[in-house]
Amino acid sequence: MHIQHVYAVYFSPTGNTRRIVCQGASEAARLFQVPCRAISLNLPKDREMVHTFSAGDLVIVGGPTYQEKLIGKGALALAVVTYGNRSFDNSLAELCATLDGNGFRTVAAGAFVGTHAFSDVLAPDRPDKDDLALMVRLTDMAVSKIRQTDGMVPRLVVDGDARAPYYVRK
Repeated sequence: MHIQHVYAVYFSPTGNTRRIVCQGASEAARLFQVPCRAISLNLPKDREMVHTFSAGDLVIVGGPTYQEKLIGKGALALAVVTYGNRSFDNSLAELCATLDGNGFRTVAAGAFVGTHAFSDVLAPDRPDKDDLALMVRLTDMAVSKIRQTDGMVPRLVVDGDARAPYYVRK
């Protein structure tokens, strides 16, 4: 598969997810020597739009699992979640399942620590340079996988239960 475009798609009110996703997208675009475009889903009007991608696109997606307005049509995806240094629980499995259900072929996935949205005491200044370097490594591995399989990557399996019920306080 010949990658023609790389997209960084993110919902990132605190900027943590944006930094990680854009780092990965920039690296992938550099390696494939193709254009890179960032798409923010931060504003309600941004989330109302339907974004459609196709074969030849690599989309690095980060944010909540409700990505129903992203349509893959055979595009490859790298799924990313950030979390406030506690646990990402099933969020990565949920995001991968949502992307796969919307026509993407998820080739890689990662969870990264970010400063907690409610307290800058938890994981201060994260993602840091080491986190960004890990995102570059994940992206490099994903690009290598795409090249080795000509884009026909096997289904990605991540830890977690995408269908698990959410915690409900009793």
